Amino acid sequence: MELESEKKTLLIEKEYGKRNTAIDFLRLVFAVVILLYHSSHLYETNNKPVFQGGYLAVEFFFILSGAFMAKAALAGGGGIGNDTYFFMKKKISAIFPVYCTAFCVAFLAEEFLMKAPLKKFISNAVNSLWPFLLGEMSGVDGPGFSLTGAWYISAMLIAMLILYPLLRWNFELTSYVLAPLCILAIYGNIYQSTGHLSIVRTYTGIFYAGVFRAVAGLFLGVITFCIACNLQKRSFSVKKKLLFTAAELAGYNIVLWGMYVRTRSGLDFSLVIILAGTIALTLSRKTYSGKVTNKRVSRICAGFSFTLYLIHPTVYIWIARFPFVGERARLLVYLAVSIAMAAILYLLNYCAIPYIKKRR
Repeated sequence: MELESEKKTLLIEKEYGKRNTAIDFLRLVFAVVILLYHSSHLYETNNKPVFQGGYLAVEFFFILSGAFMAKAALAGGGGIGNDTYFFMKKKISAIFPVYCTAFCVAFLAEEFLMKAPLKKFISNAVNSLWPFLLGEMSGVDGPGFSLTGAWYISAMLIAMLILYPLLRWNFELTSYVLAPLCILAIYGNIYQSTGHLSIVRTYTGIFYAGVFRAVAGLFLGVITFCIACNLQKRSFSVKKKLLFTAAELAGYNIVLWGMYVRTRSGLDFSLVIILAGTIALTLSRKTYSGKVTNKRVSRICAGFSFTLYLIHPTVYIWIARFPFVGERARLLVYLAVSIAMAAILYLLNYCAIPYIKKRR
């Protein structure tokens, strides 16, 4: 497959440029899975989460980010260093405003609830600078405040800073040789070390283990992108598209079922492969899943899933620390408050601020 020749055909193709509404809907689904997985923090005794293997939902976002990174690298131009700078700048610019709002809300609430004096408040703010700048997965997490879900963003950005230049340097070599080798090496090491993929803050000597988990997930996304490209450039009959759609639905249901019933086992690695193959079908647009939602709803799903992911840890920390309701009601309160706060964060960052900027 000559990927260089496809740069001006497949990737610039109008159909590929359209918003993938199915992917946006799935973002919300897997964000809710993470939300439910963290419900275990609400209880002191029976702390079994709703989704026992919900930590695997993060792999969905790693794979998806890897696919979009591959698309950007293949379509990129200019020098590798300069192109990497603009890619990372665009990525951080899309993430940081929402992340910054969520971090500040969580930090101020933490300090307020703990009734920290001014001196302690300033000390905590200074100690929280490194986590705030998303550098915590390098190993420098410090004693300050850290937004719980930020590890994923930190690990992803560090991994992208390594992988994107490699893709720009030689896309085919990186996609077809380095990516599979790295995935096998990293997953093999993690399996031998822990037997599952729920590993984040184990220091390896070079970064936390979460960074290597991100590297494997992003590289899996690169391979997923290549498979989707191969599928997209081919024509299929309605019957085959229906079969692809059935396989797609079965794939996501198998992964969700596996995350619901199992926790921390070797099954993780099989589920991730199934997830990657299913995402490839969705990205190829050779299924009918994209007919489920329209563009406006899909944009809301994409933005809301991010705000929900960022703000929900603050909610379960509050409820666990100040259990103002009984254990039976905690899950409902957790869901309601998380959704409400995520909605406020969404309206602020995706509606109010853009509207104010337009009015200037």
